[in-house]
Amino acid sequence: MTLSGDPCRAWEARENSKVLQKTVNFSDTTILVVDDNQYMRQLISHMLRAFEVGTVLHADNAKEGFAEIRQSKIDCLIVDWLMPGMSGIEFVTMVRTSPQSSRPDIPIILCSGHTEKDLVVEARDAGVSEILTKPLSPRSLFEKLDLAIFHPRPFIIMPSYTGPCRRRRLNAQYDGIERRRDSGLQQHDIDALLYS
Repeated sequence: MTLSGDPCRAWEARENSKVLQKTVNFSDTTILVVDDNQYMRQLISHMLRAFEVGTVLHADNAKEGFAEIRQSKIDCLIVDWLMPGMSGIEFVTMVRTSPQSSRPDIPIILCSGHTEKDLVVEARDAGVSEILTKPLSPRSLFEKLDLAIFHPRPFIIMPSYTGPCRRRRLNAQYDGIERRRDSGLQQHDIDALLYS
């Protein structure tokens, strides 16, 4: 099966998945792609099928996506940042914090062409599991799926934050003095979290 608009990308996805799939098996995985752009939904779906993902579901908008989460057993979401009506960030916040959310702990990969620091921090603080930058490549999608599904960070539920632990350092289990300060983070602490 090839993608009518870009058969080269579909082929690249199949070829890359042959190498990558030797260690990861997505066959029992259900992934929901939430994107208003039909071409992006098709492109991501073809890559997922090349990775032999068991079930790929689609939603045209955040409202449809939220309803699908409540109806189906979904293992991971791939969400576009810029959608009409409700942005990807607003959708992530709703999934993480709404009392109607059936899966606040579901892994969420946010797709965006915007990589400015303040936007990355906003996405991280909303509770995304991973950020996938556009243009998408099969390898980067595969790696983000592997991290989000098979190597998730510990999940945190606090009054001020719900989502995966924001620390990626090797000693994320640190529990020494000032582990969490009541006064909030200083700028150098924020920079250390983003770049460590």
